[in-house]
Amino acid sequence: MAPRWQWASNSEWDQFAGDSPCATPFHSRAWCESYCAYAPRYAPRALTVELDGRKLLVPVFVRRGLLRRGPFLRAVSSRPGVYGGPIALDGPLGESAWKSFGAALGASLLGAWECFGNVLDPHAPLASDLACGQRSTHLVDLAALPEDVLSSYDSNCRRNVRKAEREGITVQRESGAAARSEYFAMYVASQQRWGEDPERGYRERLFELLERVAGAELWTARTREGELAAGGWFVASRAHVVYWHGAMHERFSPLRPANALHHALIVESRRRGARYYDFNPSEELEGVQQFKRSFGAREASFATFQWRSSAAATLERWLARARGGDRLS
Repeated sequence: MAPRWQWASNSEWDQFAGDSPCATPFHSRAWCESYCAYAPRYAPRALTVELDGRKLLVPVFVRRGLLRRGPFLRAVSSRPGVYGGPIALDGPLGESAWKSFGAALGASLLGAWECFGNVLDPHAPLASDLACGQRSTHLVDLAALPEDVLSSYDSNCRRNVRKAEREGITVQRESGAAARSEYFAMYVASQQRWGEDPERGYRERLFELLERVAGAELWTARTREGELAAGGWFVASRAHVVYWHGAMHERFSPLRPANALHHALIVESRRRGARYYDFNPSEELEGVQQFKRSFGAREASFATFQWRSSAAATLERWLARARGGDRLS
């Protein structure tokens, strides 16, 4: 019997995102709806399919548009470049389910689908019609930490955390328009320091929307005088806390506010009962990777993948030739 794909109800989506052991914070309906409110070219939806007696749910960002039907219907899991993909209530899909899922996509309601992957269910989809890649992140296994969390860090990281404490750096959760605006100004300054165009980055509106999402929190590191030194947005599901976005004022770098911030959030995440603290995939810069490893984080790889229906692939090739090689977007 052909697999039956359906659009999920809100209650069904919430159940899977809340109860699946492989659900990341970005599988939640609240995350998807908030980002789509920020980027209205997408509509937040979720698909379900029953395979081999198991029901799977896939949150997707569906491109809006009058012509987005059939082979034109394109979706992403998830925006903006965060974890996504199918989840089940009883745990990881496993090899058999991945094969069935890949084979079933041809009967789905989509014409094309791109997925960033899921570090909590990292196995590559074993299907010939899925184009797979690989990314990696760094995870701290919170359940394996000793009572003295600081002792699990390398010696340089321990020194930096202690230095931040001596310098009077404090870490706290903040909310409200004033804190958001102060953080956004620091983010813009960081973009300029990185050589990036702030006009191409996130707008403050996104942070305002995220403040309404359960599990999305702004944490800051401040100097003894109360000046903002560093901060970040941390997004959590039941077992998974992700450092999604961060910034720092360069002049305060010698005070080691970033070390203080991550140490505080690792301790807080364990206190709340999470299993993993995730530094999130980032640029493959050795200094950045070493910073993550200094907290005892291990590298964890996961699969990314793309799929296009045969009709979509044919149409895309035809349009590319008609436009002189331009890819359909």
